Amino acid sequence: MFKDTIEVVSTGLSIYELVNKSRPSLQRLVKRLRGGEAKIVVFGAGGTGKTTLGKMLAGESDPSILADYEESRTTEKFNFKREQSGIIIIPPGQGRRDDEWLAAFRQVSDGKFRIIINVVSYGYHSFREISYVSDKLYQQGMTVEEFVEIYTEKCRQKEINQLKEISTPIKMSKAVPTLMLTLVSKQDIWWQDRDVVTKHYSDSEYNNTIQEILSTRGTANFSHEYVSTSLIINGFTSGTGEPLKSIASDYSQPLQFANLAEVFKKIDEFCQ
Repeated sequence: MFKDTIEVVSTGLSIYELVNKSRPSLQRLVKRLRGGEAKIVVFGAGGTGKTTLGKMLAGESDPSILADYEESRTTEKFNFKREQSGIIIIPPGQGRRDDEWLAAFRQVSDGKFRIIINVVSYGYHSFREISYVSDKLYQQGMTVEEFVEIYTEKCRQKEINQLKEISTPIKMSKAVPTLMLTLVSKQDIWWQDRDVVTKHYSDSEYNNTIQEILSTRGTANFSHEYVSTSLIINGFTSGTGEPLKSIASDYSQPLQFANLAEVFKKIDEFCQ
């Protein structure tokens, strides 16, 4: 799911330079997808990094510049830089935006998207503009660690529930083949627990749902891969900036580079 080593990384590159260096694979994606228009749909709960990913893929901004989390209220669309025939669709992550998700589901069923990316983050979903003590899961007297444990566990279950929702239109999709990536973001937070994180997604209820899709569609019509990276290195904070979990002591920018490169490599392989 991730690179533990950094030998694949060219030294001296910034994240922005790495993205730009890797982006030709996305231009090939545009040329290779049938129908003359490349469409990628990005699903995921709010605060997992969908918008950041969309901007990185489209080349709209330097992802090394940290930005505060802002809740998306409508479906976002990003055109590939210099490739206006390609588009990335990102429905908002909040459950109350059901109409936006249903519209995306219809497009998936109709075969409009050959590549589907589901962004998860092992429950470390960014906050809206509130303190953690204002969150409905907080109880009087909780330590930060106790709150984070309860919060992330609930968010992990949300990720599984949303995958189950997404699985229905994927099973019905007319796109052949349908290619799906599960992108596990925010490595910088959970890196020391990476064996547990790997097991959580690849040997659990999450993967059972993936296998159900595969059983329905067949290997000729559906392919799935796990990839992982940190889109930004920022640790885990509340909406008011309270530190909730620090960056893992053994995580580094070279590891981020290596894993981000793997994400682009996997998208490129999907285009073959």
